[in-house]
Amino acid sequence: MLTVVSIILIIHICAGTIGLLSGTVSLFSRKGFPLHRKWGHIFFVSMLVMGATGAFVAFMRDRPDSTIAGLLTFYLVSTAWMAVRRKSGQIGNFEKISPLLALSCAIYAISVGVAAAETEIGTIRGFPPTFYFGQAGLAAFMIALDVSVIVRGGLSGAQRIARHLWRMGFAMFVAATSIFLGNPQVFPEPVRRIEILAAPVLIIVVTSVFWLLRVQFTNLYKKPKKSLPHAT
Repeated sequence: MLTVVSIILIIHICAGTIGLLSGTVSLFSRKGFPLHRKWGHIFFVSMLVMGATGAFVAFMRDRPDSTIAGLLTFYLVSTAWMAVRRKSGQIGNFEKISPLLALSCAIYAISVGVAAAETEIGTIRGFPPTFYFGQAGLAAFMIALDVSVIVRGGLSGAQRIARHLWRMGFAMFVAATSIFLGNPQVFPEPVRRIEILAAPVLIIVVTSVFWLLRVQFTNLYKKPKKSLPHAT
């Protein structure tokens, strides 16, 4: 019989697969247009499910590295979504509460890093303290950006779209890295080569950077448009 963890793992794999497929369409489609919104909705839901279930399975299997990655993915996708759902120049309770999840990840990562440093082999689950401290630093960086948004009372125009894009892109990067580079054994032997498996990850990075540069250095999103609050 399948255990609860096994069932949730299956859900995690299915959600991750749907997330990568829908994310690919959304990533390459023009931002704010119907095709992007449609597939962006699917990407948003599937990535939330993937992050939550991945964190749960990792926690049950005593994998703090993946637990933190799953929670940060959930946090990234939810805050990216709210960036374009919220009206320009406004914030709400969500923006004030969501940094607590990132803060929890940072505290947890630091505690695991300290514990790793105190072990005889200097690692936990094969990762040294610096890896976990790096995860904590990443979470702290995101918290700092959230605080900036709260202090300014929200974002508008290109800044709002940029926040949405880089957080969604980074979440997709984490998911792609996890499957292609973190679990190469799931792929057939002929394609199990680093240059092949790293290609999708690199494509995500390059495409995300392209859209960020286009948003920041063109007039496309300088002025808020009525359709933008519903862009995904």
